[in-house]
Amino acid sequence: MQKIKVDEMKSEYVKENKNMQDIKNEEYVTCPRCEREVYKETITCPFCNFGIMAWLEGEIDENGESVKKF
Repeated sequence: MQKIKVDEMKSEYVKENKNMQDIKNEEYVTCPRCEREVYKETITCPFCNFGIMAWLEGEIDENGESVKKF
């Protein structure tokens, strides 16, 4: 009986941890320049000043080059 409770607790912990990972993955991205995890809604990477928002919106590529054709 004690083993069942422990297994249930482990299972619940794994589910909770997985949910937290999913939430974290939705809120953060990896900066392509410095490869650090940054908050998705930030305008520029606080570590290397790369334009995260412009990159996510498709205005620049991972090298910082404009992708819009004039």
